[in-house]
Amino acid sequence: GMADASVTYPGIPGVLARMVWRFRSQVLVGAGGYLQLSLPAGLSPVCYGEYFEQIALPRSGGCNSQDPTNVIIDLSSTMVPSEYAFAIYVTPPASPPVRNEISIRLRDRLGQVRDAAIGLPAMPIREKLKIRALDLHWTSSKPRRPSVITIGFEALDPLPDIIVAPVQQVSEILISLPVGFTHLVDRVTDFTIVNEDMPFASPTFLDFMQKDRLRITLNLNRTSWTTLKSGSYSFRFSVLIPDPLPIFNVWHLSLCMPSYPGSCNRISDPAVLVTFAMPGFGFNQAPIGGYGIASHAADRFCTWRTVLSLFIALTWLGLGFAQPAR
Repeated sequence: GMADASVTYPGIPGVLARMVWRFRSQVLVGAGGYLQLSLPAGLSPVCYGEYFEQIALPRSGGCNSQDPTNVIIDLSSTMVPSEYAFAIYVTPPASPPVRNEISIRLRDRLGQVRDAAIGLPAMPIREKLKIRALDLHWTSSKPRRPSVITIGFEALDPLPDIIVAPVQQVSEILISLPVGFTHLVDRVTDFTIVNEDMPFASPTFLDFMQKDRLRITLNLNRTSWTTLKSGSYSFRFSVLIPDPLPIFNVWHLSLCMPSYPGSCNRISDPAVLVTFAMPGFGFNQAPIGGYGIASHAADRFCTWRTVLSLFIALTWLGLGFAQPAR
């Protein structure tokens, strides 16, 4: 079967989010094959246009989610034995599906299963957390050069207090870099919190000792009512870009619950409540404006266009008024 198969998405009800797939195939499948993603009921997958992200995948004829429990990705070129990654989008349901597991099958053009990973665990539903990822932002994207990364999340509602949700408390935030990337944080001042409203554990809120990850400890139990307010929370720090880039070029931001020390060290740890997987950037790729699909680019784009046309109209009016009286 497929090695290293994994699927990562936040199990947060009612919030559109990326579902990132990773697998290593051992077989050769000629053009015309397809991937079949078997999903639990209720995830409402979308994968048309920009909602289908080919992180590391041969040319595809596109993705079809008409059957929400069997998403089909057409492969218009040959699949060779290698590592692959891609993303679609899902909106998890309010309660966990009865069969909360996921499978991926690689079929040839005749429909025969050539490789598969069956029964991967689907993400648990965290009905008390209303959070979405913010877009990854970077400055430079040149090989073997530093780049300033901004990564974060938006709390759409305040995080729940310990009375309401004793088992969905967030006590640590883990940022995991893609393989080969190293952060350049040598002291706390190399790390910027873009939103200052975070209650940190003092004095040592930041663990930067491992160069492929950063861990932020929050102090949310000064009283039982200290939670994160609604708003955006971002972290900014420098990294060194590797050469070559990893095939699985994906950043991870995980929120962990209180547990024993060192229990929030990797995305597979049991203390992890939710993980947001964010595709990284290629060499010389310009950063986007900081708003992608995850934050409803379409809405913002329409709003921006409206503002722009209004501005142009007002400018013309202004020019009209400014004409000297004849």
